Amino acid sequence: MGMTRKMGLLAALILAGAATAQASVIGTPDAKQTPTDCALSAADLEANAKLSFADFDQRGVTRATARKLGERYCYAQAARAREHWLLWGPDLTERERNVASWHLFQDLASAGDEKAAAHILATTRRSAAEEPDGFDWNTYVVGTWAFLVKDRALLDQMTEKLGQGPGVRNAMNTKVLRRFQTCFDQPYGKAYDSEACAAGK
Repeated sequence: MGMTRKMGLLAALILAGAATAQASVIGTPDAKQTPTDCALSAADLEANAKLSFADFDQRGVTRATARKLGERYCYAQAARAREHWLLWGPDLTERERNVASWHLFQDLASAGDEKAAAHILATTRRSAAEEPDGFDWNTYVVGTWAFLVKDRALLDQMTEKLGQGPGVRNAMNTKVLRRFQTCFDQPYGKAYDSEACAAGK
């Protein structure tokens, strides 16, 4: 079987899954979202595969990139687009793959598939040597994972640990973990984004 046919078959499977997964998208009323907003064709997937990390993940240069789909709250399609791009897109550095995997976890979690999101999230820890300024990325990862799997004791432990870390980035991520504490029983999309989940509200 030729490579083009293989990609076509994979794209068909991805699109079939996306059609049913869209019902679980969090954060956008159905009345404000049309099928066109979340359309993702086989041609879109093939075009994405030609994009660099910067163009696909960071800038989102077309409507069919995961970044732009996510901005339109089409999280299920964003996850499908990102998964396909990771399989068929350009070779990545270790850091680029780490960032793309983190964003895949966010897409899945925002689409309501927190179990799958937790599996992806577990792959996004980094070498401490990559963060010489004391940025405690791994504690943030573990704390977020604890929220997804509903381990309250671990979430509390990681929040306290991260809150003791130096710098603005640790402080910002501590605020996110505190949101997860406040809205522990809420889905990821609401706990992460809603101001109502800010500590003390």
